[in-house]
Amino acid sequence: MGARISESEARRLGIACAAPGARTKAAATGRRAAPPRKPAKGGRLPNALAPFPEVSFAVSLEPRPKERPRTFLPPAELARAFAAAQGNPSRFLSIVRGGDEDTRIRHHTYTPKQTAAFEGAVRMAGAAAMRGREPIAVSMGIDAILAFDGDAGLWPTDNTDGDLDNLVKAVLDAVNGVVFKDDRLVVEMRLAKICLPEPAIALRVRPADPTLGGLLDLLTHGTRR
Repeated sequence: MGARISESEARRLGIACAAPGARTKAAATGRRAAPPRKPAKGGRLPNALAPFPEVSFAVSLEPRPKERPRTFLPPAELARAFAAAQGNPSRFLSIVRGGDEDTRIRHHTYTPKQTAAFEGAVRMAGAAAMRGREPIAVSMGIDAILAFDGDAGLWPTDNTDGDLDNLVKAVLDAVNGVVFKDDRLVVEMRLAKICLPEPAIALRVRPADPTLGGLLDLLTHGTRR
């Protein structure tokens, strides 16, 4: 236990003290005071239904997972890095990787052509479904079906079919800013990837279901551990 000083000595040393006899409720009960609540985040929305007309569309495309943008070093920048390194391999690598303070080069980033074409087609279908309306700017739910070419009696679980979350991300990124203002407003989703005789993508944007289709029962009926 650390050394204690009297209240009078603390005041002499300039240490602020509580008013005489003042005790908090937590101190009186021997409990620690609860930490202050964090301020509410201003961007959060109430989970009551925010009505708006549903938007739905389908497009005959093979679902594609979201690909990351590609980065490359243009030949002119590569030559500049080589000249600046003056034959020093270590410095050349440092310049190329962006770690040299004296020589800065610019890498170029681009979206793969197949991804750009896919997102463009989905975006056009979404824009047509909006019929000139402004992008949805309230909380919303999403229903999406991602259908691959194949036997309808099989699930598309092959390694080449992609993960469901990456597949739907490619679709949502394509219509972001067109069908809805920002994908952070999507608070609930119902997703499926299936096989059909012809590949297709179907998307429906609707008011979010605050009951989550009964899923909240998992949290409220004692099933949490």
